[in-house]
Order: sequence, then C-alpha cells, then structure tokens
Amino acid sequence: MKPIGFTRAATVLVCGLALGLLVAVIGCAAKNGGKAARVDYGSEKNTAIINSAKGDRLSASCPAGMMLIPSGPMLYGPNEEKDVPPTGKEDRINIKSFCIDKFEYPNEAGEAPTRSVPWLEARKLCGARGKRLCTEYEWEKACRGPAGTLYTYGDGYAAEVCPAASDEYGAGQFSNCVSGFGVQDMSGGVYEWTNSSTTGKGADMKILRGGLSKDYPALTSRCTYRVRYASVGSGREIGFRCCGEAIKEELSK
Repeated sequence: MKPIGFTRAATVLVCGLALGLLVAVIGCAAKNGGKAARVDYGSEKNTAIINSAKGDRLSASCPAGMMLIPSGPMLYGPNEEKDVPPTGKEDRINIKSFCIDKFEYPNEAGEAPTRSVPWLEARKLCGARGKRLCTEYEWEKACRGPAGTLYTYGDGYAAEVCPAASDEYGAGQFSNCVSGFGVQDMSGGVYEWTNSSTTGKGADMKILRGGLSKDYPALTSRCTYRVRYASVGSGREIGFRCCGEAIKEELSK
C-alpha cells in the first residue's frame, strides 16, 4: 500500500501559512493547479463561524481536545483502494458541522495511539466519552481541510511528513502532519475505524481510513484512500479517533 511516487515540482506551492507548516519548505506538487491557502480553524476556544441551512450566521464550538469542522460543501472521492479500480469521480457534497478529535484515541498529545481494537470496541470507547465513530465522509472532510487537498498537507505527496502505521510514535510528534482544520496524523499513522459499512463476503465489513503503508506510502496516505475490513478484525496497524456533534452557542442574523 504505497502512494504514487513523489516528484518535486519546479515551482513550490506554499500549503500551510496559517499553521506554519514545514510543508512550505518541503513544497507540494501542484497536482490540480493552485489551490487556496489553508484556513486555521484551531483557535484557543476552537470556534468558527459557519452557515446554517437558512443562511443565518451560527457560532459553534467543540469540547476541549476536539476540532470544529464547519458545515458546507466538501470534495469527496474518488475512493481509492489497493488492487481495486477507482469508481466514480470526485464529487462536491454538503455535510453539517461536527467535531473531531485532534489526535487518534486516546486523543492525548504525546501518547501513542490505541491499537489492535476491533470495530465494536472502538465504538464503545468513543461512546463512553459521549462521542461516536466518524463517518468516512466526515473523516475525509477533516483530512482534506478547507482547501480540499489530496493529503492533509497539500496536493503532492511528501515523504517523512507523517508516520507509518507500523511506526512507534506519539500523537502530534509529526507536527507537520496536520490538516487545514488542525487535525493531526490523518495522512499517516494508524488506519482508523469509521462508522461506515460496505458489502463483504459473509462478514460485516467496515471502512478504515488514513494510515500509511511503507509499501505504498503515496497512495495509502491520501485522504481519499480506504480499506475494507471485517468489523471483528483488529491489528497493530489499526486504531481510531472519535467524532461528536458541534455545540450551537448563539444564532444571529
């Protein structure tokens, strides 16, 4: 599971001014041409202004340790899987605002991600914190950031910016492996359970997102990459993170 090879473009695309990412130094290959600079939604109070369905201005926030992903359109797909031809095309869809853990569970800076947890146990652990597993749509939006990039850090693959699923690492250790929404370790690290299901041969199959295989890093670390996995399965390269609902604080015209 490795992404396509990384070629440094002659022109360097600065991807992360708001977060001060080293991606600006490493550079991003401009696969889809110039894209808007990232927006940093990770303020101290973790608040952002988002649009409600009626066009009102809605102030929303998240509990400590979670990042707010605002409502509105997102780029989704095309889904990519190892040894499976891509189906469909990139779509623009709308989803409502939500909160997502900044780090993989246990969502503590510096701590190693929890590994080898089957899907049902991951769901229970999120539920015990008043949260839930993310859908794969939510996961992809948080990964691609407000600019809709292919990787958390930009449109071109950059080596050694994110850890591999087999690596020992602490949450936030790879400080540049961060999306424009301030969520860490999504284009790398362990593969993460989502609440989304898929068809399988006599088994309850769930969708894993994220992760980075040293065999195919440029493919597996894309925000669009997915893995079908039996819900009863587990493994050292599999972890998870939790999502939750945004807290609506005030509504004004």
